[in-house]
Amino acid sequence: MATIKTFYCNSCNKVHLEFNNLGIDFVDEDELVEFSNYLKAIDSEYYYHLNEYSEYHRKIIIPINKKGLKILLNKEEINILIGAINDFVNSSTQWDNLIEAFKQAEI
Repeated sequence: MATIKTFYCNSCNKVHLEFNNLGIDFVDEDELVEFSNYLKAIDSEYYYHLNEYSEYHRKIIIPINKKGLKILLNKEEINILIGAINDFVNSSTQWDNLIEAFKQAEI
């Protein structure tokens, strides 16, 4: 069972995404939406089959901007992650509060 939580922190003015033992910070709403769109664009079936015989337990390998660091997911995990981000973004109250908090942080 995946542990997932997405929340806005008033102390550091960032959105935090906790997914199992992975933590990702987003400095503005554009960055969060960009990450969500990046995940949605991944063809998980293609990468699952491409890496089917690799030594990794999780076959969907997502490179990130840090050299040598990648996110490893299985099919279920990538769908849960995309869904959780969508739920957060589509929650009008949370999203409106987030945008307002980012605007206040820029002042």
